Parts: sequence; structure tokens; C-alpha cells
Amino acid sequence: AGVTLRLQPGILERHRQQRDGDLLAGGDDHIQLARVGMLLDFMGQRDEARREFEAALRLNPRLSVAHNNLGVLAHGEGRQADAMEHYREASRLNPDDPEPLRNLGLILLDQGDVADAARHFEAAYARNPDSADLLDDLGTVALRQGRAEEAVARYEAALADADAADKRVEE
Repeated sequence: AGVTLRLQPGILERHRQQRDGDLLAGGDDHIQLARVGMLLDFMGQRDEARREFEAALRLNPRLSVAHNNLGVLAHGEGRQADAMEHYREASRLNPDDPEPLRNLGLILLDQGDVADAARHFEAAYARNPDSADLLDDLGTVALRQGRAEEAVARYEAALADADAADKRVEE
């Protein structure tokens, strides 16, 4: 599932000016900060994105999306232990969210812990059975575990799901 960013007009400039001071007293500023962080990450401004996510967590330490995105940043920088800590916290705070589980699975797979990666991918897939990415991940696990026929079936299902998603977007 894609992420929809709905930003208030001028939010990026407002938060850049107020980031290091007393942020805001509004009720959803932590959400706006997280959205700005996602936008900055998408734009390749990772240091600024990190500051936004950290500011969001100062306002609401239970904001799972900020933890998950800090994990993504850490993972991209090769800081797997930090990434895993953020993913675990995101998953603890929002157990229904498949993203932190998938992200943990990706690190575990990179580390060669295929069995634990599979458990994380399966748990994420149970929360989001429409995910072509998770079907692809499960196919990779099956392939690495020597289950070629299952891997092919997973990859084919992932392609079918991705094609169906593309058609829905086109409509």
C-alpha cells in the first residue's frame, strides 16, 4: 500500500523555522512532522528527515510511523542494530502494521537468518495479504530454503497481485 502525504500549506517552511525551538502546541503536529519527514526522505534529504522524525517522537514517543521511518533511515545507512531497534518499537506500538515486520524480515534475510526472516514476512503477510512485495519476499525465502516450486508460485502470485494493483491505479 502506498503512503499518502497530505501536508498543510507551508508546513515544510514552518517546521524548518521552528524545528529547533519550542515546536507547536497543536494536536497533530507530531503527525505533520512525520509527514514532512517522509517527504524529505523521498526528496533525498535524509538528515532533515531524521530531524523531523525525532521531533515527532519528542511530541509523541508512541508514534510508530516515526520509529519505522527512523529504522528505514538507519537501515539505509548500514546501521542494522539501530534499524532493528526502531522497527521493533514500531511493531510494539502498532502491532497491526505490517511494515516494521517486513523491514525486520529484510534485515534478517540480509544477515542470513532465513528462518526468522520467514517468520517476520509471514506475520506481515497475515496483516496485509494483498502485498505483492511480501509475496516476493516469501518467494525469496522459499528459494533460499530450497523450495523452488513454492518460490515460483509465490513469485507468480506477486506478479499477479502487482498487475492487479497497477490496473486499479490506472482506473
